[in-house]
Amino acid sequence: MIHARTAAIWAVVRTLRGPSLAVRYIVPYGPRQSLDSYHFTGGLTHMTAVGCGQYRYEMVENWAHLPHDLKFGVVTGVAVDSQDRVYICQQRQAPPVIVFTRDGGYLNSWGADYIIEPHTIFIGPDDTMYLADRGAHVCLKLTLDGKRLLELGVRGYPSDTGCTEDEGNVLRAGAPFNRPTRMLPSPSGD
Repeated sequence: MIHARTAAIWAVVRTLRGPSLAVRYIVPYGPRQSLDSYHFTGGLTHMTAVGCGQYRYEMVENWAHLPHDLKFGVVTGVAVDSQDRVYICQQRQAPPVIVFTRDGGYLNSWGADYIIEPHTIFIGPDDTMYLADRGAHVCLKLTLDGKRLLELGVRGYPSDTGCTEDEGNVLRAGAPFNRPTRMLPSPSGD
């Protein structure tokens, strides 16, 4: 089961890699609703509506309104907070985190001074952000304005797993982390 809010936002991720596109909610959703199935067929840029059942979404061209001095890099994660603000993390382009209104209006950006290569972000029900930074070999717990609450791993030092390249084989277990890709709280909140 995929959280309804997350499913809609992954549609945003896939479309922001090309032209600035996003989804518009056709059916209102609640914060705890989920989808039984969710899939795309064919190329996303050729679709006008996606989703299934009561959870259907349509593409909105030029959703994101970036300031002229910013542009998208490789978008690797998107999350939405309780106020429907959209947080995008990106690689190969500063700033690494950009915040938008629900309608795509630019609010702010942050993280260029300490986030090297964000891979994914997740926002918990308490509006705490979790971000995996592959480049720094750490996982971060952050406030929504980017203040660090917790940093796990040794910044700048990958664990010795025997893996020395992306997509390489892990030869042995190692202490956290070697290019982490996800961080989520457990059901107990840890």
